[in-house]
Amino acid sequence: MQLTDLLRKANIPYSGADCLIDGLTADSRKVGKNFLFAALPGVKADGTAFLADAKESGAVAALVPESAENLPDNGLIYVKVADARKALALIAAAFYGKQPETAVCVTGTNGKTSTANFCRQIWDFLGKKGASVGTLGVLTSEFATYGSLTTPDSVTLHAELKDLADKGYNHLAFEASSHGIEQHRIDGVNIAAAGFTNITRDHLDYHKTMENYLAAKLGLFDRPLSTKTVVLNADIPEYDRIADYCRQRGLTVLDYGKKAKALRLISARHETNGQHLELEILGKPYSVHLPLAGTFQAMNALCALGLVLATGEDADMCVKALETLNGAPGRLEHVADRKNGAAVYVDYAHTPDALETVLNALRPHTKNRLCVVFGCGGDRDPGKRPQMGAICNALADVVYVTDDNPRSEEPAVIRAAILPACPKGINVGNRALAIEEAVKQLESGDILVVAGKGHETGQLIKGVMHPFDDREEVRKAVALADTPLWTAEAVAHATNGRAGSDFAITGISIDSRTVKAGDLYIALIGERLDGHDFVAQALKKGAAGVLVSKLPENVPLEQVILVSDTTKALKDLAAAARARTTAKVIGITGSSGKTSTKEMLKIALSSVGRTHTTMGNLNNNIGLPLTLARMPEKTDFAVIEMGISHAGEMAELTALTRPDIAVVTMIGTAHHEYFKTPDDTALAKAEIFEGMTDKGIVFLNADNPQFELLAKEAKKAGLTDIRTFGTRAENSVGLIYCAETADETPVTARVEPARYSYILHLPGKHQVMNSLAVVGVLDVLGVDMASALQSLSRLYPTAGRGKRYTLPCAGGEFMLIDDAYNANPESMAAGLEVLGTLEPEKGGRRIAVLGDMLELGGESEALHLGLKKSLEDNAVDLLFAAGEQTGKLFDSMPAENQGAKALTSAELADTVAQSVRPGDIVFVKGSFGSKMTLIVEKLKNMNNG
Repeated sequence: MQLTDLLRKANIPYSGADCLIDGLTADSRKVGKNFLFAALPGVKADGTAFLADAKESGAVAALVPESAENLPDNGLIYVKVADARKALALIAAAFYGKQPETAVCVTGTNGKTSTANFCRQIWDFLGKKGASVGTLGVLTSEFATYGSLTTPDSVTLHAELKDLADKGYNHLAFEASSHGIEQHRIDGVNIAAAGFTNITRDHLDYHKTMENYLAAKLGLFDRPLSTKTVVLNADIPEYDRIADYCRQRGLTVLDYGKKAKALRLISARHETNGQHLELEILGKPYSVHLPLAGTFQAMNALCALGLVLATGEDADMCVKALETLNGAPGRLEHVADRKNGAAVYVDYAHTPDALETVLNALRPHTKNRLCVVFGCGGDRDPGKRPQMGAICNALADVVYVTDDNPRSEEPAVIRAAILPACPKGINVGNRALAIEEAVKQLESGDILVVAGKGHETGQLIKGVMHPFDDREEVRKAVALADTPLWTAEAVAHATNGRAGSDFAITGISIDSRTVKAGDLYIALIGERLDGHDFVAQALKKGAAGVLVSKLPENVPLEQVILVSDTTKALKDLAAAARARTTAKVIGITGSSGKTSTKEMLKIALSSVGRTHTTMGNLNNNIGLPLTLARMPEKTDFAVIEMGISHAGEMAELTALTRPDIAVVTMIGTAHHEYFKTPDDTALAKAEIFEGMTDKGIVFLNADNPQFELLAKEAKKAGLTDIRTFGTRAENSVGLIYCAETADETPVTARVEPARYSYILHLPGKHQVMNSLAVVGVLDVLGVDMASALQSLSRLYPTAGRGKRYTLPCAGGEFMLIDDAYNANPESMAAGLEVLGTLEPEKGGRRIAVLGDMLELGGESEALHLGLKKSLEDNAVDLLFAAGEQTGKLFDSMPAENQGAKALTSAELADTVAQSVRPGDIVFVKGSFGSKMTLIVEKLKNMNNG
């Protein structure tokens, strides 16, 4: 088309030179031969900056703002206009020419996509060829082309409209975003009728105020509508204002909703397969079964109904069509929403390209995290498995790797091919469990897509087709995730308290600083602080209610649960949580290794069942009851860490926990200030046996010197199933093989008659021993061992517990091992052994930076000096000491092994940082009170300023 003809059709005044135009674009990267390039003003860049690039790529003319100056004289024909975006839309309409004969448009914050899709389906029911354009791209009954914008740019939109018209789709419903309206993307489209669903807070980063946001959306009604009809939601607060705005422009209003006159929702009765609606449409009553859940879907359907009626279709037939509506099955189908607003989609994407397209389509609509559940089919191209893993790792924030249709292959083998390319991947082989866990973890603003199976209703495993529908699993998972943890009445009953009202509780908190919306805040009274002083702060942060022993001022009574003693109430609630669950409860104790063993069991069991575990270090007389109180009723496994510092404390913890399985990792000299000998420690830990359930099973470390004592105490408690783990062949769980390297430790363990091989990324022989206990517990529980043990390879050291960093220093890099969280003599020796297995780079040294081990009582000096042998055995080149006791260890070392010493870690930090050189391996460890994290942070940040 000639430029002058094109501009004349677009009603744009022009009297300049003429040329042939074969294409349009506002993206200089997409310019081709004989293109008109639109140099649009932008937020990040001005299109005029790309005029030279456009010319080089084949552009012959350029659309520019009339205010543009210093345009390059490079042979381009310039068309100057007052509003380049509006002019481009009109030019695009003229260039592409054809568009569907009947088009309706819908705007609003929520519901646009469903409304447009429902319009399309109603037309299809009426025998028309319908299409929808919007958030999910271009959808018809015959094909789908995914997109990423609610309203595409004007050139893309008009190109899509021509394509649809060419294919015979003469009925179109499309979405109009506030951006699209304000930026003239829909200009030039011949619209018959327009709808407005609702408006809530959104896009204020762009519009700045709700007033501006509403004004942008109202711009939809400033353009010609051939039917002069608008369809408006009568149930929203803004209805009267919007309706007045439309009537002032000569438009007829068709309202819909419970308050409407034209399209009235009289009642909605929810059913298992949708909902039954009683409607009054244009004065006539109708009873309709809508096969969609949620009142919001009924409202979207009414909006779609109104838009189709506005184009002249028969009401009886249109209402009948409502009974056939469904989401685009399995094609980015919006299946459900969490109460917190997180959305869940199902899609059929099962190839790298499709998966990438889906994730890219959802990203622009994701306000928080984009999450995905996916797997790869068996007996199909194995090369795509790492590709799909890499795509998810790059494009999603949270990734669950699960089973698709394994067919004849071992599911764990398929996942093993995916996981190395997807470090973010959470390994959960059971697809239903993966969906459930992913849905459970969704936060406000998240989007989850369950990819791979889409509309399929079965899962093929080992030649057997099992009934399975991703959409149904999502709906079940959402219902479960939105089930309250507790109700106020249930808490009151458990704690002998009184509730002002029966409100829903989604979490438990004892710290007002970390309260989340929906939590019950328990106001504990401590030695220094009284939680009652922070009740108002907790409620301000969104707590659903508070549990108190004295009524706070200015707090609504309906948000209060009153008890006599809040600490006792917490423990009573913990007991109630334990009593109501059918979970298998595993209690873990020991002087060291508790947390590592807990984390191994957590990641392994989470791959095969609903698993609740101790968070952080909540393992004492307050933390453990809090952990139990937070346990959902529907839990399969509970992994509870149990820590003590005095005799008698374990008896109280085990009475609450009532473990089905107890693991004692190892006994050492932790809290030596209170336990004079390891035997004293063992006896205190052995109190765990007293509270175990009938037929309780005990796992003991047979390599520990206190094994016989612990076994004796277990038998005294009436336990008969005592199992061992260790290096000897006669153990219940025996170590067959391990070969620690700098990166990983392959392990083979035996539980007769089976052999299990797995990979650990937690360094050290002590971690191998912990893993043997884990293997034993998994075997007893009868879980899918392949899936559970495969998950162990996804566990890496965390900050403070052996995490490794490669950091810059003058002239090169060094390795930092951050083991600074805590220490006792046994864990210190184990950490130094790990250091000894690592080989420094050329010119590097093994450096130990040690802080005092606390609570060792009168044996403290001897126990610190006892580390000298570990330093020597592991060829440590330099010792830096922070503290009085490690200072004595420092003094005992040969001069060539002495780095520096100080009384505090703060005093030592600079010296350590200045001493590091390329190739060094620096190991940092000490008791929590020694504050060795100060040195870790100094080393991590010493080159940042």
